[in-house]
Formats: sequence, structure tokens, C-alpha cells
Amino acid sequence: MRQWTWSELKEKLQDDLDLQEEQFIDEVELLAYANEAIDDVEAEIHSLYEDYFLTSQSVSTTLGSRTVALPSDIYAWKIRNFMFDSGTLHYEVFPVKSLRKLPGIEPEENYRYIMRNDPAAGMQIRLYPIARETSSTNLTLWYIRNASVLTSDVSTCDIPEFANYVLQHVKVRCYEKEGHPNLPQAMAERDRLKLLMVETLENMKDDENDEIPQDFTHYEEHE
Repeated sequence: MRQWTWSELKEKLQDDLDLQEEQFIDEVELLAYANEAIDDVEAEIHSLYEDYFLTSQSVSTTLGSRTVALPSDIYAWKIRNFMFDSGTLHYEVFPVKSLRKLPGIEPEENYRYIMRNDPAAGMQIRLYPIARETSSTNLTLWYIRNASVLTSDVSTCDIPEFANYVLQHVKVRCYEKEGHPNLPQAMAERDRLKLLMVETLENMKDDENDEIPQDFTHYEEHE
């Protein structure tokens, strides 16, 4: 699947719309329209098949600290899995189910966490007990991310399956501004591409493995 850069998308738009010498619609507006389209696609993806944006990232801990920073591109703080792996010890980091349990968590227990929306620092992960090591690799967070925003010519559109929709959305916005007679046809094509995008997302499936994994959580929590 082709990974379009903003420079490539912009060049195609300028060629298709004959905008090379255009002053009425500048590159800043084109970029804004493109990111507007990406927002539309992102909303559909998160609604229909959010695993399209499933990713992972190591998060850092500092000895004696309780706060862990969330990835900057996390979407709506959607965490799928939180894992600890030091090479010798491996386990899932579960959320604390009740705040009443916090005082009883012992320093040597497996890590657990709560989400805290701090008014100054924003959303954070808080570890219980406090971090026993300084590490940038022991904790891995699996989460749903945002779509990447286009900011410069070298920015890459990371929804390549739906780049045609992005292009068509921008064309519609340009025709709207110009009062162009091709606007109705452009809108119809944009709507067709959006319907195709929705159908594509609805048909995306996980693998065919229907085996139900055994749940050993009860035993792990009592180790």
C-alpha cells in the first residue's frame, strides 16, 4: 500500500485542480482541508474498527516515582494491555479495581495502576506500588492511537487505504470555496468513497482463530 507524503498529496491536488498558480486557495488551506478529512476518517475507524490504530510503546519508570507518562498519541486514553517484562519476571499490570485497596498494596507486589486526570499535568498512569527500578523497557503499553496529523511536506498519511477519500474531501472543499460547477459531482464521489471506506472497515476482521484462551488471572493475582 502506497504511503503518501503531504508533498505528494498536495502535488496531485494542485495538478487535478489546476492550482499551481492559484492565489484564492493557498497551501495552508489545502493542508487544513486534508487534516479535516483525516479527522473524518479517524472517527470512522475508531467507530468501526479501532484496532486499525492498535500499537505499542515502552513507557519509562523512575525509581521511587509513582507517575508514568502516557504516549502522546494515545486516543481517548484507550489502553488495551499493560505488560511488565524484566527478562526474568513477566506479568500483566492490571488496573486497581477499587481505590479502597490502595493503602493495602505492599511494596513487593506486582504493579497495578490507576488513571488520574491531573489538572496541571493531564492524564497520567499512577503505579502501585511505586516504581522499584529505573527502566525504559520493562513496561510496555498496548493502546489505540490517534491518526497522524499532516504538518509538513515530509509528513506521511498513515491511513493509506483511505488516501483517495482524503484527496476527494479536499477537492470538495476547494470547489465549495470557488463555487465551482463540478461541486455536485465531487460531493457524490466523496460520498461514494466514504461508503466504500465504511464497508472496508466493517469487513475488517481479526484472524480466524476462535480458540478461547484460558483465564489464569485468579492464580496470577495470588502468586
